[in-house]
Amino acid sequence: MGNEKTDYRVNIEELRYDWPLILLILLLVVASVLVYPHLPGRVPTHWNSHGQVDGYSSRSFAAFFLPLLTIWIYGLLVLLPLLDPQRPNYALFTGVYRVLRSALVVLLSGIWAVSILSGLGYSLNVQLIVKGAVGLLLLLFGSLMGQIRFNHFVGVRTPWTLADERVWQQTHLFTGRVWVLGGLLLLLGASVPGALGLVFYLGVLGMMIVAPIIFSYLEYARINSR
Repeated sequence: MGNEKTDYRVNIEELRYDWPLILLILLLVVASVLVYPHLPGRVPTHWNSHGQVDGYSSRSFAAFFLPLLTIWIYGLLVLLPLLDPQRPNYALFTGVYRVLRSALVVLLSGIWAVSILSGLGYSLNVQLIVKGAVGLLLLLFGSLMGQIRFNHFVGVRTPWTLADERVWQQTHLFTGRVWVLGGLLLLLGASVPGALGLVFYLGVLGMMIVAPIIFSYLEYARINSR
């Protein structure tokens, strides 16, 4: 995707692909302003492993923090490639990079909506929704991981992937398979309640983090032992 380009640029041509995303962010800001007067003084923003509320925030924090964080993350993801020494490589996975930043914005917007609806008194299984959404996000990321080209900001960045582009490519192909499997497991286990569900969830996440690190080291050692 995006092979017709020779460099990553931030201009009208590039941002026009993001118009649904920019519209979503604008709607998020407008919605936060409109909903703010209707929120209670304390809004649930954290739930324990049993799905019970165990943390509250002020209505200002609940209404505005995630929209502002979403704007910051979107802006960061748009601008960071400009600072990357491997900036031209972003042109080799432009479409994938758009999908990744879009998925993050959609996830944050959804988490905000769930928190706000809970604050307004709607009964939601927040734990199931959030766990399922994260599992779906990681499944999506896994399906695209092998297409991410060598860079310093996006992907599996270990000392070994950054030291050898061959290790980078093999590690991302491996990580893609691991994350697809992990994402499916997270989706299947999202409804497991209580401490068992939390242990399962954290265990799968741990596997998804540690396995690529170990693989990148072993792959680096294999390639450089020849």
